[in-house]
Amino acid sequence: RLPDAGRRVIRHLYPRRLDMSDRKIGPVSKGLIEAKKLIENEDNWAKGYYHGVNGVLKYCLVGAVQTAFLWYKKGYNPEEYHEALRELAAICGNDIEGFNDYYATTHSAVMSVLDAAINNALAKGI
Repeated sequence: RLPDAGRRVIRHLYPRRLDMSDRKIGPVSKGLIEAKKLIENEDNWAKGYYHGVNGVLKYCLVGAVQTAFLWYKKGYNPEEYHEALRELAAICGNDIEGFNDYYATTHSAVMSVLDAAINNALAKGI
């Protein structure tokens, strides 16, 4: 658990509320929003696996993005998928899997990173 100061910093850097007013929701934003829906419930989030843990459907951060872009978005576009990964990497670093699987990473931190990536994608109109 982060000390109070650390939680305040994370809340400041990665706000949970998404401001979608007057923003174009592009395909990358839509895919990231769908990924967020998949792991919004902490019981659906996993560490160490992309998809599924012991027969239960769970997703890590990258697994949720893969699922959102491959299954839920009609007309898979690899460029959009890779742009979504770049948006995540801009927030948590190039090792997205390492960030997700790190022992101290919490579900709340993963959701904050997703929110920040969604906000960045919305701001760019992608």
